[in-house]
Amino acid sequence: MFRKKHSPHDPGAAGLELEAVDVRYGAVRVLEQITLRVEAGERMAVIGPNGAGKSSLFRACAGLLTPATGHIRIGGSQPGLHTCIAYLAQRSEVDWQFPVTVADAVLMGRIGRRGFFHRLNREDRSIAADCLDTVGMADLSRRQIGELSGGQQQRMFIARALAQEAGIMLMDEPFAALDAPAREDIFGILDQLRDKGVAVLVALHDLRLAAERFDRVLLLNRKIIAVGKAPAVLTPEALGEAYGGRLHLVHTADGHLVFADTCCEGG
Repeated sequence: MFRKKHSPHDPGAAGLELEAVDVRYGAVRVLEQITLRVEAGERMAVIGPNGAGKSSLFRACAGLLTPATGHIRIGGSQPGLHTCIAYLAQRSEVDWQFPVTVADAVLMGRIGRRGFFHRLNREDRSIAADCLDTVGMADLSRRQIGELSGGQQQRMFIARALAQEAGIMLMDEPFAALDAPAREDIFGILDQLRDKGVAVLVALHDLRLAAERFDRVLLLNRKIIAVGKAPAVLTPEALGEAYGGRLHLVHTADGHLVFADTCCEGG
């Protein structure tokens, strides 16, 4: 009787839908009138300056923050009724010295499916092992999580989300401090998730990456400045509204593209 109940999905509903959502910390409004719809299999970049509310947006979608006003729906129901949404926080928020192995960390993804008071079984362990194999980390299953590289840590997070059977994945700055090969490894996994119909929202600062590797871009600064295909969103006017004077202009072969200053992270 302690097993968590999960709301069924409405076949006609979007994977993720926000309607006029406001989020506050005390008297401070950090998100204002956010209306957004994300479909199954979509890959969306969420960009904006530090303090724009990107992390707050993800926490609200994951059910970790309650909107002051508005509605969030996952498959037609409230976020708290679903385990199909996975929030991958910034690596700086994780205690990497915690004495847990990679296999155990991934297995935690099964707890949400089974319930906290339900004993995990052989099937759960087999699913967790398959998820580690999917992200290419089967040989690291016994390693302590603090011994992993940055790229390996992100792949472990993705494996845990796969074990959770998440249909929506929220990734907060997953590429921060990763080298190019590690970043490409992550994108290879995201390509597999797209084929499985998993929607992925990624908060990041690299606007060139947002333009080149994502279906749509959400430009945020407490409210939605623009959302759509990269050429329509990454305009000097829209970026100027979002970032103010914190911009660099980079010349490309086919014109000019404005990039944000990426020296800092967060928000």
